[in-house]
Amino acid sequence: MMLPDGFSDYIAYADESGDPSLKHIDDNFPVFSLAFCIFPIESYVEEVVPAVQRLKFDFFGHDQVILHANEIRRRSGPFRILRDDSLNDLFMSRVSSIIQEIDIAIIGSVVRKDVLAEQSGEDADPYEIAMRSCLMRLRQFLGDSEQRKTMRIIAESRGRKEDVMAHDAFVQAEAEASRGASGSARLDLIFADKKVSSAGLQIADLCARPLAMPIVQPDQPGRAFDVVRSRIARHPVSGATGWGVEVLP
Repeated sequence: MMLPDGFSDYIAYADESGDPSLKHIDDNFPVFSLAFCIFPIESYVEEVVPAVQRLKFDFFGHDQVILHANEIRRRSGPFRILRDDSLNDLFMSRVSSIIQEIDIAIIGSVVRKDVLAEQSGEDADPYEIAMRSCLMRLRQFLGDSEQRKTMRIIAESRGRKEDVMAHDAFVQAEAEASRGASGSARLDLIFADKKVSSAGLQIADLCARPLAMPIVQPDQPGRAFDVVRSRIARHPVSGATGWGVEVLP
């Protein structure tokens, strides 16, 4: 029996940082950040998943821990062990090494919610704006290589209502992003519960907030951004840095 041959050689995992609502804007984090982490499937299966699994077994003795940026930053839940500063330094060094060494390209969008609300009112949708930006860059990144193959984008489920709204935003954004795009790859958005413990989703979770920190703290974006910055996708033709992340408006 022949396996299906209609799938892309790449897969993307998407996660966000910040609240997409414009009705409540946190002065300490007045942005919404969306990160796409793109992996060659072969590398993801052979290298990324084992690296994340090994990290979990080394520090926790099992693989049921979900790497969640907020808990890691606060050293809460299973990450209470990181209140030992020396262990925390070792853990963060291992996480940094994984992100720096795996085959990954990061595409992202950071929406300045305070500016957007002032310009467009509270009815504007930061999620759709960020999704459109990421999809346009994803299609440019893929170029003509995908032909008619289907590429999956895996996003964390936030609840039935939120997933429906997110899927609607994806459909609208993809319709716009695909106009005049090279190639004819079909992009498919799939929602996954955090409990599935996807290595790709966890890496996307770790990358989403650092992408926003140069906007939130321009004078001191932090060590996490330094790690992520080197993996941000370059322009597929010119090789220009900074192309992979767009700040909007």
